[in-house]
Amino acid sequence: SSSSVLHVIGCPPRFGEALCLAMVAVEEVKEEKGEEQEEAEDAEVPQKNEDGWQEMMEGKIKKRTAKEGTGEPPEVDRDVVCSFEVRTQDSQVLQSRSRFRYRIGESEAVPALELSLRHMREGEEAEVSALSRFLWGPDGCPGVGPGEKDIPPDADVLLYVTLHEILPRQPADRHRQQWTDRVQELEWRKTNGNDHFRRKKLAAAARCYEKGMEIFPEVPIIAPQTLGRSADYAAAAATKMVADIASNLSAVYLEQEKTRDALDHAKIAVDLCPKHDKALYRAAKAAMQLGDFQECEDYLAKLQPLQPEDLGVKRLAAELEKAKAKHAAKAKKLGA
Repeated sequence: SSSSVLHVIGCPPRFGEALCLAMVAVEEVKEEKGEEQEEAEDAEVPQKNEDGWQEMMEGKIKKRTAKEGTGEPPEVDRDVVCSFEVRTQDSQVLQSRSRFRYRIGESEAVPALELSLRHMREGEEAEVSALSRFLWGPDGCPGVGPGEKDIPPDADVLLYVTLHEILPRQPADRHRQQWTDRVQELEWRKTNGNDHFRRKKLAAAARCYEKGMEIFPEVPIIAPQTLGRSADYAAAAATKMVADIASNLSAVYLEQEKTRDALDHAKIAVDLCPKHDKALYRAAKAAMQLGDFQECEDYLAKLQPLQPEDLGVKRLAAELEKAKAKHAAKAKKLGA
C-alpha cells in the first residue's frame, strides 16, 4: 500500500503522499550509465604526444591545452563552472554554452567533455577532439539559441572548453549545507534541466530536475533567521523554484509517457504554489490521460481564471468535454 511505501522510505508526514510517492518514482527511473561514459570514467591520466595532444581512451578522445590553468584538476563529486563551443572540423561554431555548472562524476555532460574537465585546471582553455559516440552520438543535438545550428547525428565535432572555476566540495548532508549553496544548486539544476529539455534530451533533463528535487527535502521550506527581514522572501523564492522544477519534471514525464509520475509531480508543484498555472495545466492533462475526468475538471476550474484566453487551456477543456461525451456514449451502449 502507499502508506507502507511511505514508511519504508522514511517520509515525514508533512511531506504528503504525492511528494513521497514521487520520490519513490524518482528512484525507480534512474538510468544506467552508458558504456561510453563508463569507459571514459576508467581512463588513466593521459600523456601528451609530440603535437601536444593528450590522448585518452586510446585516442578516441584527445585534449590539447590552448591556455594553461593553475591548481589541481577537479576530483569526482566536485562542481565545476565551464563554457564551451561546439565546432565543426573547419572551425564553424555550431553551438555554445556559457558558464554551465556540472558535478564531476554525474555523467550529465557528454563523455568527451566530462573526461576533459577531469584533466583540466582552473583557468585552462583546451581543444577537445573525440569520436561521435563520446559526444552527441547518433541523436545529434538540436540548436535552440540565437544563431545556433543543429549538431548532426554521428558528427565528430570539436569542443573548445574553458574551465572557469572548481567549486568547494559540498557536504553530503543537505542540512549541513549553507543556505546560499543550496539555493545556487537549485538554480543551476533548473537551468541545466531547462537546457536539456529545450534540446529534447529528456533523460538528461529528468536527471537534473530529479537532483533539484532532492535539495530541499523539508516542507515547508524555512530560510535561516540570520537573513533577517529577507528570510520569508528567501523561503518563498526557494519554494517557487522547487515548484518550477517539479512542474518541469512533470512536463518531462508527460513527454516520456510516464503519466502517473507526471501527475504526482504536478501535484507537488500545485501543493507548493496553488496558482502555478503550468503545473495546473500539466496536472489536468495527466489526469485526463489517466481517465480521471473529474480530477482533470477540478484542475481546469482552478486554471481557467488564471489563463482565460490561453489557447492550450481552451483546447484541453474541449478535449475533456469530447472525452467525457465519448465515455458517456460508451457507458450508455454497454448498459443498453
